[in-house]
Amino acid sequence: MAEIPNALTVLLWGPSGWQPLDVMYDTLRREQCLSQAGIEERQHVIGLIEKSVAEWRHEQAQGMVGGTLAYHIGLTLLRAGYLNARAGELLKTLTYPPRPKRWWKFW
Repeated sequence: MAEIPNALTVLLWGPSGWQPLDVMYDTLRREQCLSQAGIEERQHVIGLIEKSVAEWRHEQAQGMVGGTLAYHIGLTLLRAGYLNARAGELLKTLTYPPRPKRWWKFW
């Protein structure tokens, strides 16, 4: 299943690929994506990210189809109330490259 990348998953994924969980948390905090509860409960958020990774891997091992790991983590944190409205907006912001303009026209 293909997933259209969005700004939140790109942020979670990081510039060089998969990030350690504490770096992922620090990135969310630096980008002001955490709610007040997410800021106050750092270890719980990191634990929830770890649990989300384990659930995603279990689903993949069973052959279940779904979103990417970063998308799964983002939705888990959003549902738990650890992400704020800014993170929700990033989740809605698509980041795929625009389609190239064709030099020919049919109409």
